[in-house]
Amino acid sequence: MQRLIKTDTVKTNYVENELNLAGKIQAIPSKNIKIYPLISGIVKNLYVELGDYVSEGQPLAEIISSEVAEFEKELANAEADLQIAKKNLNVAKDMFDSKLISEKEYITAQKEVEKAEAELKRLKAIFSIYHINETGTYTLKSPISGYIITKNISQGMQIRADATDEMMTIADIDKLWAVANVYESDMSKIKVGEKACIETIAYPDSLFVGKIDKIFEMLDPVTRTMKIAIQLDNKNYLLKPEMYAKVKLKYFEKYQLPYVPSQSVIFDNAKYYVLVYKSKCDIEVRNVEIEKSNKKRTYIKNGLKPGEVIITSSNLLIYDAITEQ
Repeated sequence: MQRLIKTDTVKTNYVENELNLAGKIQAIPSKNIKIYPLISGIVKNLYVELGDYVSEGQPLAEIISSEVAEFEKELANAEADLQIAKKNLNVAKDMFDSKLISEKEYITAQKEVEKAEAELKRLKAIFSIYHINETGTYTLKSPISGYIITKNISQGMQIRADATDEMMTIADIDKLWAVANVYESDMSKIKVGEKACIETIAYPDSLFVGKIDKIFEMLDPVTRTMKIAIQLDNKNYLLKPEMYAKVKLKYFEKYQLPYVPSQSVIFDNAKYYVLVYKSKCDIEVRNVEIEKSNKKRTYIKNGLKPGEVIITSSNLLIYDAITEQ
């Protein structure tokens, strides 16, 4: 029997505890882009659907707009105004060189060219931002690579530039947040950078490990809770925004107690016991009082002292043999 058993020494450490919190998987706000209409018009073509993956710069929709026609007219006028201003400047230069006009009049002609160039540059920037093409339509393009997680437009739909609702939301979900609520009484146990374990309903046998990325330093006045965000790697895209999550956070109490491996503790007749090994012919069944217990460690409030040797395997067999005598 002595060859079968394993022993361990009672050690002391700060008591490890665990917080269990309810949470939800969410896209990280900085990687979650809401797209609003820049101009009013009608959706001519829609190229994507909810849940599609899109690359940065990929066309999402084409919009017909009377505002685009106005911009094209302004662009044509600006180009014409610049040509006229340049011709006037050439005439003014010749006249200035011939002393027919003053320097002030020549500088005024130069300023007119600069003004026309600035207006043309402004309109070209608008065309670039709006992705206006040769057909006179506004092309909506994706600003980032990611998944379309909300979509509020359809083909043929009329949109307005002053709309308060976004047309689409695109999220990069390579990394996600698990956002959980922490009660006021547990706030002191939370620190940025601490490890957290996440379980989901969709993958009950998988454990997702992350670190606390952000603590929202404010309380909800109704629930009296504070939100925290745990950042998770999601390279395999198993996690999806809006999934429910169970968050487990480990922390240490401010006091120390003796602890033993949890498998060494025996529960019998509503009491807890450990086998204290003194020699192969001297094994004591010791009643202990437990403070905290987890899968690995059990912290002992009363009944054991640091340095004592306890049996950690085949202990139930030995316990039965001793207690049956």
